[in-house]
Amino acid sequence: MLKVLAPDSAAGTSIPAMEDLMSRTNFRFAVCLILICWTAAAVVSASAQTFLHIPGSLSSIAAGRNEVWGLQFPGGLIWRFNPSTQLFYQVSGSLSQIAVGGGTLLQPDQVWGVNGAGVFSFNLTNNAYIQHNPPGATTYFSQVAVGKGGALDSTGCHPFEVWGLAASVPASSGLPYRYNYCTNEFVQVAPPSSTPLTHIATGGGDVWALDANAYIWHCVLASGSEEWTRVGGGYEGTLQQITVGVNDVWGLDGYGTVYRYDPIYGTFVSNPSWGNVGYDVTRIAAGGDGVWTVVGGTDYVEFFNPSTQSLERLEPFLSPWAQITVGSGAGIWMLNSSNQIYNFIP
Repeated sequence: MLKVLAPDSAAGTSIPAMEDLMSRTNFRFAVCLILICWTAAAVVSASAQTFLHIPGSLSSIAAGRNEVWGLQFPGGLIWRFNPSTQLFYQVSGSLSQIAVGGGTLLQPDQVWGVNGAGVFSFNLTNNAYIQHNPPGATTYFSQVAVGKGGALDSTGCHPFEVWGLAASVPASSGLPYRYNYCTNEFVQVAPPSSTPLTHIATGGGDVWALDANAYIWHCVLASGSEEWTRVGGGYEGTLQQITVGVNDVWGLDGYGTVYRYDPIYGTFVSNPSWGNVGYDVTRIAAGGDGVWTVVGGTDYVEFFNPSTQSLERLEPFLSPWAQITVGSGAGIWMLNSSNQIYNFIP
């Protein structure tokens, strides 16, 4: 028991007896034990925390094998992640969209971006960018997509798949272009139909697209040629989003239902355990680091568990998620509704 001592009248100070010293020692020891327990609990909690908050603010984010880049609006400011410092630093220039991907253990990612002036690739050594305008001085891209090169390409001209969609001229809006590394230029690819393409996605040497009717198209790549095939499934043969992983392709319809491409039947199929069960999936992203979804207006995300063949929920923070991107080695990255940045650490 800790005693309260009266001051010594001669010395004007408190002189504790031996039992008081022992009592204070025990008290301090107990306090230290409590603090150590609190500290240990905090360490355990931190180590168990799998969503790491990264300083900064981004409006969009893209990840590949080793590279993570983002854009900040308004202005389209460009940011690149430094894994050594765990911070984003600004790169000169401005873009409306950025794409990262195609990297392996032996070759770095490709980083491409677009704005109203043209199409650009980045030199990862010095962050300098090179302009690669497609044919036609007035043509620029609304989107660029980057992925691993196709295994069937015997020409060696497509070590990476880099595709873009024209946007500036109504007559050419939605026309697809494929970058040729032998000639260092974008080459127009015959479109699948007269309906403009609105979105293009590539990964694992595969290329997929959606058109203005939300129809699904698969580009079958052969040596030096491209052929489009329309694919069924989704909601009445349509999807609103499409994403390409390493070995599979995923989509999302306008009702928040998740679909997965079945190569045996050549169509997109849904599963009752995926999609809108009282809520809507608003975003889906796939890559070498898995398949993840964002549920609209909620503070949780979902990931595909191959062992249970279902989407499972994670509730990281009390803040709705706005965007997710899945790399092929660079990890899973998320932006919440306040544009805060989080990296999932498995």
